[in-house]
Amino acid sequence: MTRDDLVKRANAGRPLSDVALVDFHAHMGPYYNFHIPFNDATGMLASMDALGIDTTLVCPHMAIGPDFRDGNDTALKACLDFPGRFLGAIGINPNYPEMIVPELERFRGHPEMRAIKLHPSLHEYDAGGESYRLVYSEAAERGLPVETHTWCGDGRCAPKAYEKIAGEYPETNFVLVHSGGVNKGIGEAIQVAERRENVYLETSGSLTFDIVGKIVDRIGSRKLLFGSDNPFIDPAAQVGKVVYAPISRDAKLDVLGLNSKRLLGLP
Repeated sequence: MTRDDLVKRANAGRPLSDVALVDFHAHMGPYYNFHIPFNDATGMLASMDALGIDTTLVCPHMAIGPDFRDGNDTALKACLDFPGRFLGAIGINPNYPEMIVPELERFRGHPEMRAIKLHPSLHEYDAGGESYRLVYSEAAERGLPVETHTWCGDGRCAPKAYEKIAGEYPETNFVLVHSGGVNKGIGEAIQVAERRENVYLETSGSLTFDIVGKIVDRIGSRKLLFGSDNPFIDPAAQVGKVVYAPISRDAKLDVLGLNSKRLLGLP
């Protein structure tokens, strides 16, 4: 494939500053078992600016760990401190079912909080459990996409579970973070996205640029979203896997930002 201008700019180390570049999957703050440098909003902005990332959807590590309310407050603060650069994904811990609706309601007046984040693995709760079903219903009612951690071999959040779930909640859009993680899981995630119109895949983690190409070949460029897992993972390589993928320039633009803008209702 002929090198496009995105590849040339990446080769030169220049940011993709004139295309829509939206990071659909990121965290913020420290993690419990290893050091992450530059993990606050200012540190993340530095990496975003270096790459040309316009907006990042964040759910702080605290929100998928010990205190989802504190983590959600951190996300909202970043959104308010840096308007337009950060959006928030509301972290929900299903082990506190009585707090799900109040926590979602707490952010109803904050349009910066544009999605819901679930992590069945860290919260040790099955994706089909009753508490999550309440989240799926609320997401449809509030028009919020659900981004959920998926990983092959984890019975709580294997990609294949979402074929049934997405069929039961057709008004809810699901983004399968990591697209299942490893080769078998990626294959499962592709099949689910082929079968369910409301299921999207995401690029962060161990996906390579060749796998990005494979996914686009199978499900099209409008159902794959760029995500970095910043600051847990350096976003530079995550942008690179899309830029260097064997897909058309138009397909890259879909993946890098246009799909996320559509799903999040951004202008």
